[in-house]
Amino acid sequence: MEWNDYLTGVFLALGSFLALTGGVGILRMPDFYSRLHPAGKTDSLGQLMVLIGLCFQTSDWLVLAKLGLIVSFLMLTAPTATHAITKAAWLEGLRPWQRPGDAENVYTRKHPDKRAPYFSAAPKDPLASSTSAEQGQQLEASDE
Repeated sequence: MEWNDYLTGVFLALGSFLALTGGVGILRMPDFYSRLHPAGKTDSLGQLMVLIGLCFQTSDWLVLAKLGLIVSFLMLTAPTATHAITKAAWLEGLRPWQRPGDAENVYTRKHPDKRAPYFSAAPKDPLASSTSAEQGQQLEASDE
């Protein structure tokens, strides 16, 4: 075996380890935002290590250039996609997890909907004409 075979093995093993630990992290984290961190790291670093390992196996400059383009594309798009998904979830009303016994935190003080941050936000219905609070007040008024 040559030196490049050893380096390839090291990078492929490291990439596989990162992918495995990222998968375990996704399963163990308590909420959506916490799960995005290991998913993003697995997507970025795991694939980077595997592709760098593949770079050591070729002597063709065209293949090396293609692998370099793939690496640069992944390093630009993976963090951007994770950020866009997080921003969309935040704007949709999904708040970070909080332990049920904790006092009111900064997320519930800043936002008027006062939903418990440890529950997922219900999807918004764009066709609904009134909010759930208005509907609740209407129901209370009809009971009287």
